[in-house]
Amino acid sequence: HLRHFLSHLRHFLSRLRHFLSHLRHFLSRLRHFLSRLRHFLSHLRHFLSRLRHFLSRLRHFLSRLRHFLSGLRHFLSHLRHFLSGLRHFLSHLRHFLSGLRHFLSHLRHFLSHLRHFLSGLRHFLSHLRHFLSCLHRSPETLP
Repeated sequence: HLRHFLSHLRHFLSRLRHFLSHLRHFLSRLRHFLSRLRHFLSHLRHFLSRLRHFLSRLRHFLSRLRHFLSGLRHFLSHLRHFLSGLRHFLSHLRHFLSGLRHFLSHLRHFLSHLRHFLSGLRHFLSHLRHFLSCLHRSPETLP
């Protein structure tokens, strides 16, 4: 009986050693895994901190963008108003220039008559001077 028991005991101890070697291996892998997990979690914390920072900058940027777009809309409404006024002014300018061209054609026509009149006046004055010089020299010879 004792021998039988000892053979079972040896068998049990052999299985126990075998089990303990697996257990040591498993615990070593578990330590390695936990070490890698800590390393990963430190990177994850860093990433989340950068992500929070990025999202806060993004919110700030979007707020500035909304402000800019609102200003741009306001500016464009003023620009539309200005361009509408400019179109209106240009239509008046075209009308004025057309009137000016018309007036200048009349002025040219008038100046041609004035030149003709002044030429006639010079001609008449030359006759008048001649007549007055004759009158001055001998008034009794007048016809």
